[in-house]
Amino acid sequence: MANTPTSFTCADGSRTLPIQAVNDDYCDCKDGSDEPRTAACANGRFVCMGLTGKTVEIPSSRVNDGVCDSQCCDGSDEFSGLISCPVTCPHLVPGSARSSSIDDRQVRAYSTS
Repeated sequence: MANTPTSFTCADGSRTLPIQAVNDDYCDCKDGSDEPRTAACANGRFVCMGLTGKTVEIPSSRVNDGVCDSQCCDGSDEFSGLISCPVTCPHLVPGSARSSSIDDRQVRAYSTS
């Protein structure tokens, strides 16, 4: 069984938070690193799936702005329900030869146990 991180350290090293504080729509870290999948931090970056199958970052200001961002081929930048973005990632489209399952809620960076 894999170890699940229980804490998160801000990228700038300024704070260590409980893992539940990551992506909770509240900016705890001055550098915004605890909110990679939300628009909570003014200086934050939103992490989404790119066309190549690797994660990409866009400014948090482009999250839930009513525009499907072409860099986020998984459509995750518009999760508020205001609009629905199609999934255009070749590796996520059902029936694609490169289709795979990706858990977009996984904390990818800066986690500590």
